[in-house]
Amino acid sequence: MRRRSFIASAGALLSGSSGILSARAASSTSGRMRKKDADVVVVGAGLSGLYAAMLLEEQGLKVCVVEGRDRVGGRMFTLDQLPGKPEGGGSLLGPRYARALDLATRLNVALAPARPRTEPVAGEVALNIRGQTIRVEDWESSKLNPFPEALRSRTPWDIYFGELPKFNPFESLGDWRDPRYSRHDRPIQSILSEAGYSDEALRILQSNSSYGNDFFTLSGLHLYHYFTWQKLQAVEGPRVNCADGNQRLPEAMARSLRGDIRLATRVTAIGSTDDGVEVVCEDGARLRAPHGLCTLPAPVLRYIKVDPPFFGEKANAVLNLDYHKTYQVHFGFTRRFWEDDGLPPSLWTDGPVGRFNALKDIDGKSIVCFLAYANGQNAARLDRMSFDEAVAYVMRELEAMRPSLKGALQPLRAWSMQNDRFSGGSYATWKPGQVPRFNAALVAPWGRWHFAGEHTALMARGFEGALESGERAALEILA
Repeated sequence: MRRRSFIASAGALLSGSSGILSARAASSTSGRMRKKDADVVVVGAGLSGLYAAMLLEEQGLKVCVVEGRDRVGGRMFTLDQLPGKPEGGGSLLGPRYARALDLATRLNVALAPARPRTEPVAGEVALNIRGQTIRVEDWESSKLNPFPEALRSRTPWDIYFGELPKFNPFESLGDWRDPRYSRHDRPIQSILSEAGYSDEALRILQSNSSYGNDFFTLSGLHLYHYFTWQKLQAVEGPRVNCADGNQRLPEAMARSLRGDIRLATRVTAIGSTDDGVEVVCEDGARLRAPHGLCTLPAPVLRYIKVDPPFFGEKANAVLNLDYHKTYQVHFGFTRRFWEDDGLPPSLWTDGPVGRFNALKDIDGKSIVCFLAYANGQNAARLDRMSFDEAVAYVMRELEAMRPSLKGALQPLRAWSMQNDRFSGGSYATWKPGQVPRFNAALVAPWGRWHFAGEHTALMARGFEGALESGERAALEILA
């Protein structure tokens, strides 16, 4: 974020100079709220907001949901116009995604075996390290393999998901918030360096890290919590997707609601008094209710005027919580180039392209398109370009690594979650020192406003973390 924009956002967050609910208006109600539009107004129609709205309606409350996008689902986003309907947002549901699986059953959303999106598939991927393409079977003997002798036969993703979890000291999902584990609240880079991993090994491992924009700013508490959550998914049971795209789940949730859902309605300010809340929208509309639920990610909430303004750790958390950067470029193909060069169709690279994966059709069988998926600092590099410039850059990089690609790819869509003004990033990533300071502050109510969203989850991650947070916030309001 540019410094001038940061200062402007801080001013909006902290000054409260606009007086969303003026003292005169508040006092004129004599303890009784002016005409209300709902019992609860929910800002954000992602999973957490929709689930909270469902639970509140089940208890007889009238709920109004306000969403800036022209669709529901938030960061669950199926690219329906592309071949095979790939996922632009959240991808997999594991066997312990209890709330998500229950909702799919109750709302008659069909499920199907998971289609890998960014995970390497055995037999279908080669490596490209420092510009050199290497078959998986040749990796162990490659001069570019920087891993210790005992690990040379392991691919970078095997080490990331197989060896790094061995450093995890947690026994339960709540341990990442437990002060007993504070000694692990330091950069993953230093933890792995002390364990003997070389700088080059760490460079390769973090090039496609799905958590943390780099190992230098990723807290061990965050990565260990992710590993603990993933370990729970290892129980017997399949990983699944919604059969016709994951966005079908929030769409079904929205259809189940009786109250008003206002799409394409951007919220610019939220206020709170002793007897209610008010939401100010970009189109001039104002909504009032006894209670409010805000599910906006921290990078979006920074630009919303809040009255009374946040201060203390609440303000610090909203202003400073970082989000993971991802950049996607989706491609169609005009010929089966992998048959021309005899290499597997997908590439796992240590460069700006990230992972170049073959994506399967909705039935999980035939290849229908490709996805270049960059994370962290590689995604940040692409963000500094226009979409057209980024697509051209990725194409040049791919063709340099794999000449058989020349003339075979057709760009279909570029997508940056952090450049979406309603997201600001893919999901929260916690730096050293932030978990003990910010987690409780983000969850805590502010006046009559309650907060949900993946960044306020206490136990689960991903889809399930968003649903968990909506459930918690609904229970707070009911209490």
